[in-house]
Amino acid sequence: MAYMNREIKAVINKMDKEFKEPKQWDKFILQEEIKNNLIIKNKDNCRCTKCGYEFKSKKKINEYIKCPSCRNNLLIKRFDLKYYDFNKRLVVLDKVDEKYVIRLFELKSLYRDNEMTHSVVEYGRDIVGFCTIINERASLNGGLMNIIHYQEGGKWRKYNYYYGIETYGKVYPYNLKKLFKNTEYKYSQIWKLADKADDIDMQYMLSSGMRCNSLEILVKMGLYKLAECPKTFNIPGTFEKRFEISKEYYPFMKRNNLDTSELEILKLLKIKNIKTIRALAIYRLEHLTELSKYINIQHLAHYKLNKNNTNIYVDYLKFAHRLGYNLKDKKYLFPKNLKGDHDKFQEQVELNNDKLLDKRIIKRFEKLQKFIYKNKEYLIEPVKSIAMLIDESKQQNNCVRTYAQDYADKVCDIYVMRTTLDENTSLVTIEVRDNKVVQARIKHNGVPQGKEMKFIHLWEKSILKGAVSWMSLENAVGVTK
Repeated sequence: MAYMNREIKAVINKMDKEFKEPKQWDKFILQEEIKNNLIIKNKDNCRCTKCGYEFKSKKKINEYIKCPSCRNNLLIKRFDLKYYDFNKRLVVLDKVDEKYVIRLFELKSLYRDNEMTHSVVEYGRDIVGFCTIINERASLNGGLMNIIHYQEGGKWRKYNYYYGIETYGKVYPYNLKKLFKNTEYKYSQIWKLADKADDIDMQYMLSSGMRCNSLEILVKMGLYKLAECPKTFNIPGTFEKRFEISKEYYPFMKRNNLDTSELEILKLLKIKNIKTIRALAIYRLEHLTELSKYINIQHLAHYKLNKNNTNIYVDYLKFAHRLGYNLKDKKYLFPKNLKGDHDKFQEQVELNNDKLLDKRIIKRFEKLQKFIYKNKEYLIEPVKSIAMLIDESKQQNNCVRTYAQDYADKVCDIYVMRTTLDENTSLVTIEVRDNKVVQARIKHNGVPQGKEMKFIHLWEKSILKGAVSWMSLENAVGVTK
């Protein structure tokens, strides 16, 4: 927490004197409390904690259902539930000394001992463009803010923590039209958006969102969730230019109040099926675009794929496609053991790649055999296979194995030098480009000396017909360890 100067203290004192509970506060709180109720289920028997109505339903635990009596859409929980709580941030916009103040409250709804209780406390104030203050109810722990409802508010203190304070939440709508009268925001329709939207970031709206003409347009069109991020759609011109989709989809967009993720899915699929769109909206758009290369992504809505495993699924489909599996067969399209089948297919692809690469390296060896050089003591020969590259890497403790692709592609040639008494133990690894030795290294990237270097030089001069001096060999860049 930071020191507060006299100016800040004066503003705080003025807020404490002038700020009052909004006129329709009780109505606003009651509307939010209603949402924080549960349906308690025992087999098919259900009970609403809001109105006490009992009814039967086949819906499952953790799904939502509308109570037939009070008509609220509520979360289903088991009959033996001991404890459950809802925490909702509420936002009230106020003004002091021509400064906008975002007042932060928390509504806590607690289900315990078969009863639902509610409490609301104020814990923070963001004086826009000036400073942020919090009271004793706000407890900070590792960057996370917990609100203690049984704690008295106490004195306000300046908030100057590394982590910013969150200013989004359910916004109190009933004072906004009057608050923005005769201001640049007087046509924004933010009051209508606040009435409809569950969460609005008021700091964003005040800094730039309400300056967008698109905010008024989106609200009047009834596209409230899209209106929460008006900058995205602040594009002049036709409906098609603004939303990048035909106007024929507007009734569907309005009826289902699409958010930005759902709109992206609609643009990708061009289907008017909200169930499928919402099932797919949990996945990142780039993943869905990649998946669409291999499958009809509408089918993904029926596959219980954890969104954290989407990368694995994308790779799995790539491997399956490369291996020639029929992706119209559900057995391959929707594997029961995704991770296991992914790893198995990856091994097969790598094995196939190695086989193809090995064939090319063998062909390269056959062409380079004419450069084999030997005397009574030493032998230089080209690498014959991937296995030989791997063995060379292990023996010399270098990464020449990573040169396999370049060797097969004729970017460079890789030779090994051995003794005639032990042709399985490497002495020197040699890289050649354009018939010139560019690297010659012994174990741990050392430079060969004496007779070894003389033999390499003789081989290069007489067989490769290169023109590299002794000094350039000694200073050549080593095979990277």
